[in-house]
Amino acid sequence: MPFFAVAVALGVVQVACGGGGAFPVQTVGGAAAGAGVRSAQAATISATPGALGADEAVVAAPVTTPATTPATTPATTVPPPPAPPPPLFVPTDPAQWFNPHGLHDGTEGIANDLATLGVTDNSPLYVNECWGRTWGAATSDHHASQLHSWACDLSIKGIQTPTPQADEAARRIGSALGVQGWKGGNLVKVINGYRIQVLWRVADHFNHVHVGVRKL
Repeated sequence: MPFFAVAVALGVVQVACGGGGAFPVQTVGGAAAGAGVRSAQAATISATPGALGADEAVVAAPVTTPATTPATTPATTVPPPPAPPPPLFVPTDPAQWFNPHGLHDGTEGIANDLATLGVTDNSPLYVNECWGRTWGAATSDHHASQLHSWACDLSIKGIQTPTPQADEAARRIGSALGVQGWKGGNLVKVINGYRIQVLWRVADHFNHVHVGVRKL
């Protein structure tokens, strides 16, 4: 190639590379080195927690809500209703219940057993007087002077006339003495040496049923 042509070519290269002096390798190298520093700084910043680069996006960590188990209500156990009491047993013969016991030669127990039969499940009838009376006829089974007798009266407080409850009590007691369907009067029975007297719907006995027992 002619010398002139070579000289022109070298001049063009110098002008294109920034002109003057040798080929600007340092300039190029410096620029490359600077870029390398910036890359390292960016990498360092990216690796540091809490520091974000310009091109990094904030990504929120997913929030996990613990599963909740719905509260369970304990089952309520309702106890069954109590069984109804057995029906009242009304004896039909003295042998089914007769048992002297208690005070005054056992007359207390006999009179109380018959009185209890009369008032059970038969409200408002109740036993309102027994032995120990200090007034009236001394011959009464109620009287305190009678040490071989006992008596109970069955009535409804404040009522002076016959009532269905008293009629029912008299019927039960009559049945226990072996008289079915008894509706009133002067009922007397002697059982194993004990005289039992029931008064109902007779003089002075329209407002109460009298049960008297005496050891003969």
